[in-house]
Amino acid sequence: MRAEVSQPPVVAPGVARVLLRDAPPFDPARLAFSIESPPRGFLQDAAAAPDAPAWGAAQVWLQPDTAAMGADGLELTIGPARTWHLRPNVTYVLRVRDRDGGDHASARVAWPAIRMPSEPPAAPPRPAAAPAPEPAPEPAPEPVAGPPAEPEPPPTPVPPPAPPPLSRPPPPRRWWLWAAVAALLLAAGGAAWWALHRPPAPVAAAPPKAASPSAPEGPLDIASARARVQARGDDAAALYAEAQRYLKAGTPEALQGALILLTQAAEKGSGPAATAIGTMYDPDTFAPSTSAMKGPDAENALLWYQRAAKANDPEGLYRLGKLLLSGRAAAPGLGPEQGATDLQKAAELGSKDAQAELDKLHPPAAKPQ
Repeated sequence: MRAEVSQPPVVAPGVARVLLRDAPPFDPARLAFSIESPPRGFLQDAAAAPDAPAWGAAQVWLQPDTAAMGADGLELTIGPARTWHLRPNVTYVLRVRDRDGGDHASARVAWPAIRMPSEPPAAPPRPAAAPAPEPAPEPAPEPVAGPPAEPEPPPTPVPPPAPPPLSRPPPPRRWWLWAAVAALLLAAGGAAWWALHRPPAPVAAAPPKAASPSAPEGPLDIASARARVQARGDDAAALYAEAQRYLKAGTPEALQGALILLTQAAEKGSGPAATAIGTMYDPDTFAPSTSAMKGPDAENALLWYQRAAKANDPEGLYRLGKLLLSGRAAAPGLGPEQGATDLQKAAELGSKDAQAELDKLHPPAAKPQ
């Protein structure tokens, strides 16, 4: 599929015409599109979330303003609410599919300079929630007629309190009381002396505490990954390490969550995260059990490996050089010669795999006997 972008002179500022040649037979009435800029993410839906940023880490499928099948191919028009965030002379990845999902077709498109309105398009206002109606006051209950009340009986007389009992005189002191007090004093003195002079008792060692079982971890899915990203408290290394847990789980939900975490880590400058996303696309490393993608895509792998190469990631440079040498993907100025240069740089950074590929291209000379 090929994509061509233009702006007819009769349309309003900010409106772009996209012509898709050799596109699959999609139903124009049920068409959706997605625009990706790998260094920045996916174009968001400003109408559904006017407070959200223009670009996000999660892929969003948008609706064109119009879609129709013409003589040259499938024609779409995109309004200023979305073209405002696209920059001229930048290459984007445009995908189209049926609105309800299914297979999609993609094409790389160099966005041209088009006429834009002088002011940014205003996001549609969100409908204000209607105030809840105040409850009507309940009517006071009407008095119910009944028989006349009986007169209250006279209060019962309370008898006066009884006088306190007369205190008896204390009994006379006896000699045996003094003897008992003296015996108690002697016993107390002996106990105090023993407490001061007795040897200390050995202290029994406390039994070791049983290790408490670790708290169960939450589910590894898309919702958990998005919540982790929205917290905005993790650096690139922490997000990349968290993504490894999702990749190890290997479920479809966990792989999609890993893609969200890796994309955010790459946004913060992680070269290994960009390499990991590239391997999900790379035809040499793609596998349904380890990739969040539906199938291999060499062009997308090239974009992510280029980003990893800018961060001087040895693995990303090795994968980029190997992909360029294979001829599966190419770009202006990028070919097998650049692939050999990337392998050389990866080998200088310590990649043994890159050195092995270089030895295949230029076998070392045999040592003299």
